[in-house]
Amino acid sequence: MPVNTILGLFAKSPIKPLQKHVMKVHEAAQQLVPFFDSMWEQDWEQAELIQRRISQLEREADALKREIRLKLPRGLFMPVERTDMLELLTQQDKIANKAKDISGRIVGRRMSIPPQLKTAFMDYLNRCIELPHRLPRPSTSSTNCWKPVSRGGKWIWSPT
Repeated sequence: MPVNTILGLFAKSPIKPLQKHVMKVHEAAQQLVPFFDSMWEQDWEQAELIQRRISQLEREADALKREIRLKLPRGLFMPVERTDMLELLTQQDKIANKAKDISGRIVGRRMSIPPQLKTAFMDYLNRCIELPHRLPRPSTSSTNCWKPVSRGGKWIWSPT
C-alpha cells in the first residue's frame, strides 16, 4: 500500500538542476576565450572547432532547460515561486545562446576585431565570464536537503 503523507504535497527543491544548467552555460561561455584567441591568430579552423563545441554545449544546456521545465512541479508548496525559477532559467539560457550566436557570426563572416582592442576586449570578456564564480554557492548538502517545517502554524521550507 503506498504511503501518502503531507510531505508528498511538497516539491523537491529545483536548485540542484538549475545549478547543473548554469554550470553548462558557464562552460559554453568559457569557450569564448580560446575562440577569440583563435580569431586574433586568424586560425579559423580552430575557431570553427571551438564554435562547434560552444554549439554543442548550448544544445546540452537547452536539453537541461527542457528537462527542468517539464519536471518543475506545479504544486502549491515549492521553496521558490515557479515563475521565478522559469525566469531565472530563461536568463541563464540566454548566456549560452549569446555565446553560440557570437561565435557563429564571427566564424561565418570571418570577422575580426582591431588588434588595438585585444587587451581591453579580453579583459572585459574575462570579467564577464568570471562573474558566476563570484556568486555565493550554497553547499551541496543545503541544496539537496530542503524540507518543509512547521513554524508557528505556518509551513515553510528550511534546509535540514
